[in-house]
Amino acid sequence: MTPSAGGWASKPVSGPWSGRGVCLLLLLAGIASAAVFQDYGITWDEGVQSTYGELVLDYFASGGQDESCNEYLNLRFYGPLFESTAALVYRVAGGWKYEIRHAAIGLAGLLTLVAVWRLGRRLGSPAVPFFSVLALIAMPRFVGHAFNNSKDIPFACGFAWGMYGIVRLLSRQKWRWSDVAICGVGIGVAMSVRVGAVLLLLFLAIIVVVAATLLPEERRAWRERPRDRIVKLAAIFALAWTVMVLAWPWALGNPVMRPFAALAEMSSFSHSYLTLFMGQLVRSDELPRHYLPMYLSITTPLGILGLAALGLGVTVRRQIAMPHDRFAVLAFAVQLWLLFPLGYVWVTRPNVYDGIRHFLFLLPAVAVLGGLGAAWALDRLPANRKLLAAGGLLVLISVPLKDLVSLHPYQASYFNATVGGLHAAARNFETDYWASSYREAMLWIRRQTREDTQEVIHVVVACNSRNRPCAEYYLPSDRRISLHCVWDGTEPLPREVHYYVGMQRYGKATSFYRNWPAVHRITRKGATFTTIKSRPTPDPHPG
Repeated sequence: MTPSAGGWASKPVSGPWSGRGVCLLLLLAGIASAAVFQDYGITWDEGVQSTYGELVLDYFASGGQDESCNEYLNLRFYGPLFESTAALVYRVAGGWKYEIRHAAIGLAGLLTLVAVWRLGRRLGSPAVPFFSVLALIAMPRFVGHAFNNSKDIPFACGFAWGMYGIVRLLSRQKWRWSDVAICGVGIGVAMSVRVGAVLLLLFLAIIVVVAATLLPEERRAWRERPRDRIVKLAAIFALAWTVMVLAWPWALGNPVMRPFAALAEMSSFSHSYLTLFMGQLVRSDELPRHYLPMYLSITTPLGILGLAALGLGVTVRRQIAMPHDRFAVLAFAVQLWLLFPLGYVWVTRPNVYDGIRHFLFLLPAVAVLGGLGAAWALDRLPANRKLLAAGGLLVLISVPLKDLVSLHPYQASYFNATVGGLHAAARNFETDYWASSYREAMLWIRRQTREDTQEVIHVVVACNSRNRPCAEYYLPSDRRISLHCVWDGTEPLPREVHYYVGMQRYGKATSFYRNWPAVHRITRKGATFTTIKSRPTPDPHPG
C-alpha cells in the first residue's frame, strides 16, 4: 500500500503537486540540462576517469585478456559502470568525448530527481514529492556537480534509487518480487560506482529490524512467512552484488573478497591534500570533526536547510507520538540516510576534502526532508490559506535559482549567507577546486588570437598530467595555440610565452610569472577562480 496524507490508501497519491506539477519540474529540468551541459568545463579527475572507462571497454572487448584497467593507477578499486558506459557512447559516436560525458552525468542528475519524486510519493502528503524535487533542483551545489562530476553524481543517483527501493519494499506488508528487483538493482548500481554504497545493505538490514520491532504486521509476517522474507532479502543482497561485480573487471577476479578489499582501501585512503578551511590551509587528514556538517550547513540554501530541519523535527515528533505507524519506519529510513554518514564522519574523522563533493548523496535526503517540512506546514493551514502558503514556500525554495544563473557554470562554488556568500567565503574556503574554469580561460585566449595569425601562441598553464585536459581539450584544432604545463617549478619553460593561466587553488594564480600583469580573470560574484596573465612586452599577434 502507498501512504497518503491521511494515512494509508489503496491508490497512489494524486493531484497537481505530485502529478502534473512534478512532471513540469522534471520537464523544465530536462530542457535546462540540454541547454547548458556544454557550458561546463572538464574537472581534474575527468581525464583519469575517462581513461579508466576506456580501458574497461578494452578488457571486455578482448574477452578479459587485456587487463590494463587493473594496472591503471588505483582505479581498480572503483566500480567502472558509469565510466565504461559513457566511454562506449562516445566511442560509438566517434567524438565529442567530454560533451557526451557531461550530458551523461546530467542525465544521472535528472534520474536522481526521479528517484526523489518516487520516494516522496511514499511519504504521505501529495506536496512532499513536489517540494522535494524542487528543493533538489534549487541546490546550487548539486546542479554545479551535475554536469562534470562523474563519480559523485552517478553515486548520488544510485544511492537515491537504492533508498527508494528500500522505502518501496518496506512500505508494503507483502514484499513483491518487483520490489525486490528494484531494491537490488538500485543498490547494485550505487555499488557499481563506489563500493562504499554497501552502506545501503546495512541500511536495509537496520530498517528491516526496526520495522519488525515497531510494526505488529511486520512481526506477524516474519512469524507466518519467515522463509519468504529471508529468501527475498537474500535475493536483494545477491542481485546488488551481481550488478556491482558484472561490470567491474578487477572484482571479477574474486567476486567475494575483492569488493571488500576495495572497501578497505577506500576507507584507509592515505593520500592527504592541503585544503583551505576557515582561512587556514589544513591537511585533509587533520580536518576537525565538524568539517562535513559545517560544510553542509554553509553550502545548502538557508530556506531549504530550514525546511529540512523542520521536516526532521516533525517526523521525529510523529515517530514519538505514533511509533507503531508505518510512516515512522519510512521516515526513519530518510533520517538514517542523512544522519548516519554525518555521525560516522564525526566519530571516525576519515580523510575527507573538497567540501561535500564526496557526500553529494546526502543532498537528496536533505531535499526529501525539506519536502516533508513544506508539506507539514501546508497541512497545518486551513484550505483558504493553502494557496498563499504554497506560493510562499515556492518562493522560499526557489530563491537560490538566481544563484544558479549568476554562478553558471560554477554553481559548485556556492556558499550561503551564513559565511557571507561566495565573495566572502572565497577568502576562507575552496571555490573552483578542480580547474573547471580553465575552459572559460582557454576560450578567452582563443578569442584574443587572430584566426589568420601565422605565429604560434604559446600558453603556459598551471597543470599536470592529470588535469591537463581541463585546458588542452579547448585548444583550436589548427594548433595555432600551443600549451605547456608547469606545476611544481621543475618543468622547463618555453623560450617564448604569450599567456600564463593559473587556477586560484594551491596559489597557482601567482606561483609563476609574478611580475606579469593580469589581463583577465574568471570570476563570479567577486570571487576569482582563474587568472590569465600576459607578458609585459606588448605583442601584436595575441591581440
